[in-house]
This record gives sequence, structure tokens and C-alpha cells, in this order.
Amino acid sequence: MPDIFISYSRSDKDFTRQLVKALADRDYDVWVDFEDIPFGTDWWEEIRSGIESTNTILFIISPNSLESEYCGLELNYALKNNKRLVPLLYRQPAGQTVPPHISHIQWLDFSDPAQFEQTVTQLAETLQTDLDALRRHTRLLVRAREWEQKGHSSSLLLRGEPLAEAESLFDGLPLTDLQRQYIAASRQADLRRQMLDRFAWAFAGGLLAIAFWAFSTFRSDVLITPVRIIYTLALGQTFGLCLGAMAVLTGELPQGLQRWLPERAPGRVALCLLLGVLAWGSYRWFLENLALTPQDFNALALGGAGLAAGFIVRLLLRPPGWLAALLTAIFTFVPIIITYNSFFADTGGFVPLIFFDRRDQLFSIAIPMVALLAVGANAHALYRQARQYLHHTTTHEG
Repeated sequence: MPDIFISYSRSDKDFTRQLVKALADRDYDVWVDFEDIPFGTDWWEEIRSGIESTNTILFIISPNSLESEYCGLELNYALKNNKRLVPLLYRQPAGQTVPPHISHIQWLDFSDPAQFEQTVTQLAETLQTDLDALRRHTRLLVRAREWEQKGHSSSLLLRGEPLAEAESLFDGLPLTDLQRQYIAASRQADLRRQMLDRFAWAFAGGLLAIAFWAFSTFRSDVLITPVRIIYTLALGQTFGLCLGAMAVLTGELPQGLQRWLPERAPGRVALCLLLGVLAWGSYRWFLENLALTPQDFNALALGGAGLAAGFIVRLLLRPPGWLAALLTAIFTFVPIIITYNSFFADTGGFVPLIFFDRRDQLFSIAIPMVALLAVGANAHALYRQARQYLHHTTTHEG
């Protein structure tokens, strides 16, 4: 993209050509209409595109440019797009009114030909100020305009690091309404993608965890029957749905869902607890223990609270992904071992959340099971954290 757009009057073409050459000698890419508008094109559309795609607008002040309708159109469009404007005084206004948008800006004085090179050097120094932010502002405007021209196509929206870079401009240069709309639409699309990722990974974690338990516990051909496989898949899917819903509740939601789900933490905490109980309730259904006893209810309440606890910690404290996964695994495992020990100690308080043939399977089967569950439930956060770490490491080494 060009660095500079020059707005000038045709009467000042000789000076403009001299200025363009001086800037080109200093490695600036200049957009100027006596070079950059092809024959047979829409003149105003090309001008608009030239202004949008450059970082800085140079407005050459002279009696002719102040009277020019075209220079006025270019100036107004540059201001509409919040472009940096640098006025260059070539000839003193002969009674013309200088627009208020440039009258209060410090002018660079090119009226003395003997000082031309010195003033160009001052201009080059000015052009380097805030150059990185200006380039990001320009890139964002060009992409937003393309998005608008192509019917707000979702394929042109920002995501990941480009979106974060665009959002950082809110604290810097003023943004146009179009740029703000583009960033907002990109943010909502990114939130929808994140929500689906969280759900998909948590669902997969729940399904794999249950499948691992079932096929590690029931190893014989007699026990692994088509009916049991169907029940295992049904249980894994139900468990995964509950985990996926909890993973969705712990993250930021797009506006379309915020109206249906509670915005405040207490409501989401209550839903997580309910989903945790439902997840373990589906397990009890799998074991065909439909006549629930008080001990069953105790186990479901304890297991549901433990399963939900990792998600609640994520919701309230926003820990790093690795810590959230570790806590989810611990909170899920503790009720399993408590209910197992209570049942075989014959205290009468609980039935086992998960049945095992031998006590050592609490570790050989239950730990891998809860690890699969915890990693799946936090996979999205773990992936983002790993990417940030790798990016930081690569940047530091570079």
C-alpha cells in the first residue's frame, strides 16, 4: 500500500512533481492522481481507494487548492476516514478561507524554494511519527471497506492475532464507524468460533473418557456386547453434552446467546452444578440403577459438584489453561475415590460413582479417564496458551 496521498491543484503540478520526486528519493511510495489513475476508470472511486489505502494525506495549500472543488472532496473524504493530515504551505492564501480542519494544524512551509530540501527533511521526520499505528489503521480500513463492498462476507472477518491487533487501535488513533462495525462483527464471529471449539473439545473429552472407562473395565467378549456398546456411546454422548454445555458457560458468549443464558456468575454457577449432576445421573442410568436411593442422590450431588467445580473456577477466576485442566481433573477424581472408599468401608453414605473390579483401577483407569475429560474440557484454553507461549519464545529468540 502507498505511504502518502497528495491532494493538490492542477495549477500546482510542477511543485507537486518536485515533491513526489523528493519523497520517492527517500523511499516513500506516493499516490498522486497524475500517475495512479488508469484511463477508463471511475475517477472518484480511484481517489477514494487511494485515500483509504494510504497512511498520510498531504494537502498542498495554495489559492487554487483552496478554491478547488475536487481538493475539497478529497480533504473531506480523508477526514471522514480519520486519516492523518499534513498541510503543506506552497503559496499563501489570497483572501481564501482555510478550512478549519487544517487551519489549526501546524503547516510545513514550502513557500521558500531555497528551503525546499530542508523542509522535505522535516516532512520525512513527521511522516515517521506513529508510523506503525498508522499502517495498522490503514490495513484495518482497507479490509473493512472490502468487507463492506462484498456484502459483509464472514470469510473476510478478522480472527486471532489480526483481531487482537485491530482491537488495540481503540486506545490509539480514532476509528471510523465502518472500522468499529468491522471489529465488532469480527469479535462476534470469533466468539461463536470459540464457543463451538469449547463445546466440541469438551464433548470429545467426555465421550472418550467414558469409552476409556467402559472398555478398560469390561474387557471380555462376553461383556463387550453390541447392546453395551450402544449404551456406552449413549452415555458418552450424554456426558459429553453436559461437559460441552459447561465449557460454553465458562467462556464469553456471542450476543445472540447472551439473551438466553444468564449473564451473571451465580446463574451460570447454578447451571454448571445442574449439568454436573445430570452427567453423573446419565452414568447411573447406564448402569440401569433407576430406583435411586438416598446414597445414590448423595453420590450424584457430590460427583456433580466436583465435576462442575473445575468449570466454576474457570468462570470465576480465569486461571491459565493448564491450571484449569489440573483442577478439573482433581475435582472430578476426588468424588470418585470418596464414594468408592465410603461404599467399601460400608459407611452407608454413598454408592460408587464409578464401579471398578479392583481398587488399583482407581488409579490405572480413573486417573486416565479424568485426564481425558479434563484435557477435553480445557483443550481450547490449552491450545491458545500453547500458541502464546510458542509465539513469545519465537519472538524472544528472534
